[in-house]
Order: sequence, then C-alpha cells, then structure tokens
Amino acid sequence: MANENIISFPNGSRAQSHGPTDPFLADARDLVARRLREAMRTFSELVQADLMQQADRAEEREQRKFLMDTRDKLMERANRLEALVAAQWQREFDAAAQGKAATKAAVHGLEELSLVEDGELDEDLIVKAIGSRLREQADEALFGVERRLAHLMRRPDLGPDDHPAAPAVIGRALRSALHEAEFSGPERKLLFQHLMRDGADLADIYRELDSHLVGRNILPNLKRSYEREQRPGMPRPAGQPAGTAAPSPAQADAAPPTASHSAAAVPEDVFGLLQRLVAPGTVLAGPAGGLHAPMPPGTPLAGDGRVVAGPAPQVWAFLNTIQRRSTPAGEGPFSTQALRDFKVNAASEGLNQFDAITVDIVAMLFDLVFEDRDIPDPIKALVGRLQIPVLKVAMLDKGFFSSRAHPARRLLDGISRAAVRWGQSGNHDDPLYREVARIVERVQNEFAQETGLFEELCGELDEFLANEDKAAEAWAMRAVPLVAEREKREAADVAAAQAVAAWRAKAVPEPVRDLLENEWKTLLAHFHFHGDEGGWVDAMRVGNDLVASVQPRSEAREIKALARKLPILVKDVQTGFDRLGTLPARRFELIDSLFSIHAAILRGAEVAAAPKAAEPAPQEPSDSDAVLASRRLDDGELVVESLAIVGNTPPESLSEAARRQVAELKRGDWVEFRHAEGNPRYRLSWVSPQRGVLLFTNPQSPRAIAVSPDALALQFEHGEAVPVSALPIFDRALGRALDNLKAA
Repeated sequence: MANENIISFPNGSRAQSHGPTDPFLADARDLVARRLREAMRTFSELVQADLMQQADRAEEREQRKFLMDTRDKLMERANRLEALVAAQWQREFDAAAQGKAATKAAVHGLEELSLVEDGELDEDLIVKAIGSRLREQADEALFGVERRLAHLMRRPDLGPDDHPAAPAVIGRALRSALHEAEFSGPERKLLFQHLMRDGADLADIYRELDSHLVGRNILPNLKRSYEREQRPGMPRPAGQPAGTAAPSPAQADAAPPTASHSAAAVPEDVFGLLQRLVAPGTVLAGPAGGLHAPMPPGTPLAGDGRVVAGPAPQVWAFLNTIQRRSTPAGEGPFSTQALRDFKVNAASEGLNQFDAITVDIVAMLFDLVFEDRDIPDPIKALVGRLQIPVLKVAMLDKGFFSSRAHPARRLLDGISRAAVRWGQSGNHDDPLYREVARIVERVQNEFAQETGLFEELCGELDEFLANEDKAAEAWAMRAVPLVAEREKREAADVAAAQAVAAWRAKAVPEPVRDLLENEWKTLLAHFHFHGDEGGWVDAMRVGNDLVASVQPRSEAREIKALARKLPILVKDVQTGFDRLGTLPARRFELIDSLFSIHAAILRGAEVAAAPKAAEPAPQEPSDSDAVLASRRLDDGELVVESLAIVGNTPPESLSEAARRQVAELKRGDWVEFRHAEGNPRYRLSWVSPQRGVLLFTNPQSPRAIAVSPDALALQFEHGEAVPVSALPIFDRALGRALDNLKAA
C-alpha cells in the first residue's frame, strides 16, 4: 500500500508476558528500535538511488526491469519496511531475552540442506555474513553490550550469540521484515547484498547502545581485560585463592567495598576530598579505606562483622539515645540542625578529630539536601530523621561515601526514587509517603550498627516501588491501544490528504474537487487505517481515472476512448459510495454533476476548473502561533490526554536544547506537567515505534498523557513541563559538595 507505515501493536497480554521486565533492558530495546528505523530510512534512500544507476547501466532488458521493479517496490514500501524492522527487532529482542528465538533459523544442519532452496540457503549465508561483518566493525562496542546486557539479565554465562542484542538478532529482524513486506527471494538477496556494502550505520547502533548503557551506570568501569572466568595457565590476581575463579564483570562491579579497598574503588577517596572541604589542610584518612588509628576497647562492629574504628563508647551511647527519641514521622517538626546541635553538645567532647570531621561532613551533606529545591519538603522531612543513623553509618565505614553499593546508600537511593514520583503535590495520606515513613521509623527504632537492617528495608522498598511500576505499566497497557489507534487514524488521514493534494495540483472542476476532498479522502483513510492494501490501490486508481476524465480533450480518438471508460468509472465511484454509505441526496448531487461535466467534455466544450490550492507563503521559524491541541481518549475508566501541536510550527523553530531533552528521555523517567492542577508527575511508560509519541502514566491515577515529541519540546521550552532529575538525593549532595571544593 502506498504510504503504508502502520504495524499492528501487539496485544496487551503478549506485551506483558514476553517483554523484558527490567526497565534498562526495555530502554536498550527501544533505543535500538528507533535507531534501526533511522538506519533503514537512510539505507532505503541510498539503495533507491543506486538501483536507478544500475538500471541505467544494465544492458539486458530483463535485468533493467528487475532493478527498476525492486527500486519502485522499495520506494513504495520504504515507510512500511522501517516500521516492520523496528517491530520485528522488538519481537526478536523480547524472545531472546526469554531465552528463545522468535523466528527459527532457516538452516539447522547438513541433513536439512537437501530440503532448502538454493536462494534461501544463499540468503541464510548472507545474513550470517552481515552478522560477522557487524562483529568486525563494532567489536569493542559489542564486547561492552554483551556483558552489560548479561549483567542486567543476571546471566553472566550468556554466549556472544545468545544475548538479545546479538548481530544474529538484528539479522533475523531484517530477514523477517523483508519477508513480511513481501519482497521476493531475488529482491531480498539483492537488498541484503546492499546491506553488506552500505550497512555501516548498523555498527554505529552498537556503539550508541554501549554508550547508553554506560550512561545508565551499567558496569561503567568494565574493561576489555575482564574475563568471564580464569583460563587455565593464567596467573591469578594477587590475593585470589587457588582454585577460585576470577570474578565476572558483573560480580566485580557489584561487589560491595570492604575496609581494604573501599578507598581504591574510586580515583580519589571521596571521604578524603570532603575532609579537605570541611577542614582544609587536615589529612586524617589512612590508605586502607578510612581506618585511622588502633581501636579503643568497645569499638562497634560493621554489619559484616569487620572490626572498624569508631567513636568512644559514651559518644555511641549518646547517639543511640537521641536517635531513639526522635519525633516519629508526621508527628511534629524535624530539626535540620540535629548534627550541628550534637556537635556543640557536651556529649560530643568524646569525639576525636577524625570523627569530629565526619560529623561536619555528614552535616554539610544534609544541609545540601535541605537546600535542594527539587526534593519535595515532605521527603526532606523524612530524610532529615535519618541524620543520626547516617552519621553512625559514616563513623562505622568511611567507604559509605564512595560506594553506591553500601546498604545505607542504596536505601537513600530508594527514597530518592520515591521522591521522584511523589512530587510536591503529595500528602501524608499517600501510600508512597506512608511506606517511606514506615521505613524511616524502623531505622530510627531499630538501627544500632548492623547494616543488615538497611539490606532488609532496601528489599521492602524495592518491592513496593516495583509494585508501583507494575501499576503504571498496567495503565500503560490499557492506554497503548488507544494511542496506537489514534496514531493509525492520524497516519491514515495524512496519507489520504497527501493523495488528494496530488490530485488537487491538477486543474479539476469544483464538483470533482468536492468529491475528492470529502468522500474519496474518507475512503482512502478508511482503507489505510484497516490495512486494506487492495482497497487502497483500487481507490487510488479510481481517483486517478476521475482526475484524468475531466481534463480537456481535443482529438476525436481521445473523446471516444473517454466515452468507453465512463460507464466503468461511474460504476467504480458508485461502489465507493456504497462502501461509505453515502446518503442518496449527496450521491445524486455528485453523480449528476459528474454527468454534466463529462457530457460537456464529450461535446468538446470547456469546463471551468476550481482554483488550485494556494502555496503557503514561506515563514520564518517561529513558535509564536503554535498551539497545543488536546484530544481526550478513554476506555470508560482510563482517560488519556493526547497532546499535539497545531499551527505552522516547523520543528526547527524549537530550541535544540528542548529537542535534546526530549530525545534523552528513557522509559522510567519522570516528567512534571505544570499545565495540570497540582503539577502532577508522570512516568514515561512507552514510546511509539511508529511516530515517537511518548506515553506517560502515573501508578496512582487512571489518567495518562500521550504527547508528540515536538509538543513535549514546546512544553519544555515554555516551562509547562520539566524533566525530573533521577540523580539520587545523596549523590546530588555529594556532587554539589565536590563542586564547592573545586570552586574553593
């Protein structure tokens, strides 16, 4: 079908049962889907030009016809092929993530070769050759992609051809798309040969995917020297017991720091840097991760049983006392000065200089948390009640400052994720607030020195947030069919309008213009929406014949030919009216007008043409006349607000910064929409592979927002929508503290 680019969206149950549950995996899949569409668009344009040149040079008529037919088919189905490649990639990726291939390989063994046609075998070999070339061109990026995806899937044993982004997966997606787009065997072989030569963009996709995963902090320190296991004959790293395998990249990156290497886990010890900020010229931290002196009797133990240096027993006892008597969450104001008040209390006289600096560092970090405008006040109040527990953790283990894997840091990260989705509009009755308040109260009441409590609470908060995400996904699964159907209708309207515009470019009488712009455009949109390629082709043929039938004729043979064709043309128009259910009065009006026009042409008389559509005057890029149009979609319970730009607003009129903000959004990111009451925050749950429409949902609300990329960029530009920072609370405070150090 001309202009066809609509691929059916998978039904909700299939998407729910087979899609990756890890949001980072889903992000990786969708990123490659978008890039594959772009690569196929560029590829199609290059191949069309090349096939035209080959056809011009071809000496044999059959070869020239084959090349031109392939070029015409590729031009006609280019948009559809783009969408098919993206859809097939997503299907193959999801299947591989489940440990199986969505499409079976063409050839499995020598015993099957006799059953395979030569062309199919050639195609199978070419697909494998494309995979091999991809490995050569993107070797370094593939190394990182394979190990990072294996880490996300918790499958460190995955082979290079087993992970869901393997070159073989792209090969299967390309092959399936060409089959579904109904290219013949020789045509597929020809296109695959061009892919072998002009498919360098595919290797760039792996480089971008690897950078994307690194940017999401997936094994950011992965080096090529890492190995999955210790190979025989290879010397063991220092300190590794004999018979012990070397750690996998995933294990090496995820391992929590211990006293012997926490400082070495970062280029420069974070505690040492902060120490220079609060006490310039004082160097107390030792080289072994922050242990500073022989421990006095009664020193506390870290959660893993290691003996570490800490404050005097009387100081520790006082910290326990003020932690226990903190006001429960929601029952009174919290103190932002708890740590500084402790520092001037007589009980702090038992602090040595090392621990006194630790108090100053933790107090400074909490000050930065309280000053952060992006953190909702209710969340600040909850985090403020953790001042004493966090101080105790920092006194026990200075690696806390450097290691995100530390249980206490992970709990703070979890609270950050809660803060992102809660926003300033939340209240104390919100389930999310109550859950975080419960966790904070348990820390206040139960934490002594064992970090196992933080591990337990991390698990509970992670489970709660995962259930929240499932609720958002459930709303998304209900919203996606509504948005996808709207996209299909809009695409059908655009395709039909383009066809009618081409006819309007020719001189046609007013009644014919009226018929084309109303009934016939509606008919074309109907066929496009329902994927009826035969109906679309027939309607286009009738439209072409109708426009041709009202052109002036002067020669007798042309008039006779028209007279022979008119009965069939009128019958075809009537069939279109039947399909639409056109009312009898309207039908009679149009047919009567056509009869009068054709009668005049057969007599050789001139027929007045309707004025051609005026060419729009060129405009300077400006968004001053841009308007956001809102359309309501609902299924009886769920309501989707669909936003798009109406007006003459070329994409280049939007600022590069705003468009980049939209392009950098990933599934799971949150955006605050300030055009709605209370400035609610919504989670990006789905991006349309067809037109890039972004669907935002909220786990607590049966409302969703579907917004086109340009419309969201316009909202970002005007401050009507704001991306919410996903950087954890404590990381933000650390970053600001280190920035202050650099500026000092």
